[in-house]
Amino acid sequence: MKRGDLSLSTNAIVVLIMALVVLGLAIGFTQGMFSDLRDKLSGYDKEPDAPVASAAEPLRTSKLGDFAVSKGEEVAMKISVYNSFTNSWEYTSADLNCGSSISFKDESFKGITEGTAESMIVVFDAPSSSGTKICTFKVGKADSNGGTIDSTEFHSIEFLMTVG
Repeated sequence: MKRGDLSLSTNAIVVLIMALVVLGLAIGFTQGMFSDLRDKLSGYDKEPDAPVASAAEPLRTSKLGDFAVSKGEEVAMKISVYNSFTNSWEYTSADLNCGSSISFKDESFKGITEGTAESMIVVFDAPSSSGTKICTFKVGKADSNGGTIDSTEFHSIEFLMTVG
């Protein structure tokens, strides 16, 4: 056996071990980066579905009635919206106001054909000030997804959100 053959195989083994270590670190890094996303998505799945909306109750939420949250808590709310108007909504949008407008961190708005209901989800941070808030949640036809709600084609509900 030549000495060069032995050193070549030793170098190959060292390079292979280093490649496996780097691969392991890359997999660990990637898994850590996506674990937060996985936790958030599984948290949204834990939220019960909203009851199906109908002409009698065109806007329903998974948060039935009044509910309590912690200051700044991320809140996921599933909604069901029934389009009781004579036009299909190519785009929908929503607005949540609890004394001041609350921005959505995430939403899944979609178009709604007239006479049908669609399920969606909205995610927002609870207000940072404690107390009981009277909230108005409005969903309706919009000029674009997440855009301005039409002033005549919308549904709204009111509820109390207690922030502690």
